[in-house]
Amino acid sequence: MVFFVLLPSYSFLLHKQTELDGQNPTQFMRNAIFEKLEDSLDYQDAIENIKLSNGETISREDIKKDLGI
Repeated sequence: MVFFVLLPSYSFLLHKQTELDGQNPTQFMRNAIFEKLEDSLDYQDAIENIKLSNGETISREDIKKDLGI
C-alpha cells in the first residue's frame, strides 16, 4: 500500500481531473503510476534496441512494404 500526502493545490487538480475522467483519485493515481512504469520500460527497450542496431535503420516505407500495407 502506498500513501500520498498532496499539497492542497495538487489535491484540487487531482480531484478536478478525476471528475473529468470519471475515476476516483485512487484509480487515477494507480493508472498514472502504471502508465509511467510502462512508458519507462518502453523507453529502456527502445534505447537497448538502438544500441543493438549499430546505427542501422529501416525506413517507414520499407516496413510498410514488408508488411504489405
